[in-house]
Amino acid sequence: MGAADVERWNTLMRTHHYLATSNLMGEQIRYVAEHCGQWVALLGWSSASLKLHDRDAWIGWTPAMARQRLQLIANNARFFVLPSFDRPNLASRCLGLNVRRLSDDWKERYGDRRKNGSPCLPFKEINLAFWLPPRARLPKTRL
Repeated sequence: MGAADVERWNTLMRTHHYLATSNLMGEQIRYVAEHCGQWVALLGWSSASLKLHDRDAWIGWTPAMARQRLQLIANNARFFVLPSFDRPNLASRCLGLNVRRLSDDWKERYGDRRKNGSPCLPFKEINLAFWLPPRARLPKTRL
C-alpha cells in the first residue's frame, strides 16, 4: 500500500469502524479487499498484546513460554466490511483469504520470526483469527 492508500484506509476505518480509530500497535500490516477495483473490506493485523491472561491460558503458555513465543502471534486488530458493499458471506471470505496469506506477508515484511535460533510455528498452526476469550464463547447447546 502506498501512502495515499494508507491514508484512505485510516480515514475509512476512523469513519466506519465502531472503535473510531485506525491506530495499530507495533509491527503491523493493513489489507484492503477489492472487488472489481472497489474497496469492499479493510483488515489490520498488529503485534500481539504483551499480556492477555485468557489467551495465554487457552494456548497453555506459562509466563516464560509467553515471553519466548509472543512474537509468533499476530493480532487481528481491525476488520470491517464497508457499508457500500454487502454480499452474503463476504466477511468470512475476506478473512479466510487474508489468514491464508498473512504468514507469508508477515515474513516478507518483517523477516524470519525466529529469535536466538529457536524454532517458530507458522501463524496458521495457531488458529488465532478465531480465538475468543472463555467468557465470550457461545454455549455448546443444540436448538
